[in-house]
Amino acid sequence: MGAPVDLTAVGVAMNSDNKEGDREKYERERRASEKREREEKREREEKKEREEKKEREEKKEREEKKERQERQERQERQERQDREDKKEREDKKEREERQAASERQGNQLMLAQTAQTAASKQAAAAPIINNASQMGGQQGGAVGGTGGVGGAAAASGGGGWAPVPQVMAPVPQVIQVTQVAQTFYQDPGCCMKCCCPACAVCTTYGHPCQCPQQLLAFTFGPLYTIMCWSPSTEPRN
Repeated sequence: MGAPVDLTAVGVAMNSDNKEGDREKYERERRASEKREREEKREREEKKEREEKKEREEKKEREEKKERQERQERQERQERQDREDKKEREDKKEREERQAASERQGNQLMLAQTAQTAASKQAAAAPIINNASQMGGQQGGAVGGTGGVGGAAAASGGGGWAPVPQVMAPVPQVIQVTQVAQTFYQDPGCCMKCCCPACAVCTTYGHPCQCPQQLLAFTFGPLYTIMCWSPSTEPRN
């Protein structure tokens, strides 16, 4: 028979083997768990990084879109302002041209009226001047004939002295025709016509003003004073 087997030693050895196996199993499980945790952590970090990257890209896209909209709005405002400025310049130029044409027309009308008045007065004064000249010539001839009669009487008197009556010839009166220039109202200016039409009419015609122009200025405002009213062509009474 062989030597007796020590069951205690065998049990201890088996227990030791089991403990070593459990320890290895625990280590494997621990390493696997740590590996899973690291992978999960890496996945979470990658996911977070992707989300942050996506958020940054979306934010950048929103900012670029907002910037494009603001730039487009600024461009539209600038274009609208340019159109308004251009229209205002054209309107101003048109008003100035219309005012200049109105002033030229008023000046031409004033010159025509002045020339017509002067011509009519000169035509009316011409017969008077001609009659005065004829009367002066006739009276001068009569004075010359009276002087001849006195000389003949002195000669026939045989040297005696005889007073000769002296007749003074009347001086012909020449009527001087004075040309009276017709005056017109003064234009108050485009600014007053546009800003205060009633004040423009009162300033031109005097205060208080009860003329129809005042009523039209109150009713239609600058539309009447700028487009229709031209005091520079209206003669003063």
